[in-house]
Amino acid sequence: MDLTLKEQGENFLKKVKENSNKLNPKQKKLVKFILDNYMEVGFMSAAKLARKVNTSQSTVLRLSNTLGYEGYGFMQSDIQAMIKRKITSATFVDKIETSGVNMNLKGVEQFESLYTQAINLDIENIRNTKRNTSVITLVNIVEDILKAKNIYVLGLRTSASLAIFFGTSLNMIMDSNVKILNNLNCSIFDQGSSITKKDILISFAFPRYTNETVKLIKLVKKKGAKTVVFSDDIITPFSEDCDYLIPININSAGYIGSYVASLSLINFILNLITHKKGKKAIVKLKEVEKYFKEQGVFYSDK
Repeated sequence: MDLTLKEQGENFLKKVKENSNKLNPKQKKLVKFILDNYMEVGFMSAAKLARKVNTSQSTVLRLSNTLGYEGYGFMQSDIQAMIKRKITSATFVDKIETSGVNMNLKGVEQFESLYTQAINLDIENIRNTKRNTSVITLVNIVEDILKAKNIYVLGLRTSASLAIFFGTSLNMIMDSNVKILNNLNCSIFDQGSSITKKDILISFAFPRYTNETVKLIKLVKKKGAKTVVFSDDIITPFSEDCDYLIPININSAGYIGSYVASLSLINFILNLITHKKGKKAIVKLKEVEKYFKEQGVFYSDK
């Protein structure tokens, strides 16, 4: 019987758990590498994977047999299904259980190690995102933002923090209307129903993608508005509905992705918009600061 994508995405982890006692040290090292780098391994040949882990190709092939696969190609199909399905908080638990990560941290040294790992992952996320993102594309996005009549910013669940930060900061320097979409008070479809082809939708969408996010992006695209999506990969449920799809590395040592690289891109876009608007941005910022002072928005001990 054919497996569903969800079942196939879980199949590799399931096989590792069921056969963990059969794995030798080399195979355990190989499994850990696959779990940490499955996005890459899904498209590697057995020979390339062997070189990456500094082991032999036969070790890779024996691992697939030990896990119960008929060959490396079958194991790779399950790894590719993990890419399509994406890591969730539930599969993160499986990852911990199958990779031998110590969850009972004790002592300063172990805390320091975890801290260093988290910081290094964030640094690597920024480096990889910079390497994979075209500045020209970001400049084109900024040009479309400046041309738009209305700017809609979307981010649900954990992505909401990015949308609020970007939308609020953008509103301080833009003359056009900036609207942050959320589903706290009413449906985002109600809020987005007035979007026209003169507008732009900027979305932050990371696994697990919400149905509302996917549907709204598709709806807005049909309306002819510009669509910009910051996501974790170019393979997404809305890839064909974006004018711009910016892949951002969100690798994390925890069960929630790291959004540090996302904030770096947001900072660049805000700075670029400010430079392009020039004196107009300065005038708008002065108006905002005057309003803040008049309304006593911020605490002062004077």
